[in-house]
Amino acid sequence: MGLHKSFIYFALATLIMFLVFTLGIFIIESQMIIITSERSEIALISAGWAGFSEIELSSTAVSVPILDRDISLNKVAAENTVREFIIKNLALNANLTAKDTSFISDSRPIIIEEITVFNPADLPATASNGSVLNRTTIHMVVQIPIEIAFVGEVYGRMNVFVDIDSFKN
Repeated sequence: MGLHKSFIYFALATLIMFLVFTLGIFIIESQMIIITSERSEIALISAGWAGFSEIELSSTAVSVPILDRDISLNKVAAENTVREFIIKNLALNANLTAKDTSFISDSRPIIIEEITVFNPADLPATASNGSVLNRTTIHMVVQIPIEIAFVGEVYGRMNVFVDIDSFKN
């Protein structure tokens, strides 16, 4: 009878240790996913801000303070600038895979699904995710590769909007 109780205690202790170990891995993985997604979002927002440097002066009235109205962006130049800064901010090589200096630890390439500039002439508009836009906006959809323990390799899809309101106090 004593041996039977010892076996039950041993089995319970093993189960509890397994659950604590699994919970620890889950917590660490969750933190890594949150940190990677937050850093990626900041990098994408910064890339969007860089895209706002491509003002289309012929369409934007110079006499009105910029922060009081929408501005028009040169769509091609803004999209190219955003793409350039996504690559720079995420420390990617020409194949869109992470360099050694990147915080992205996965070796698979990121996927830039969409970089769209919405100018005042396009507004109001509906973005690809269904959001209604009423201001000059750069919309980015990027998939970031992540590896999750017990799940495997997946992509986290990020929808990021940067609009003229980002520059107001």
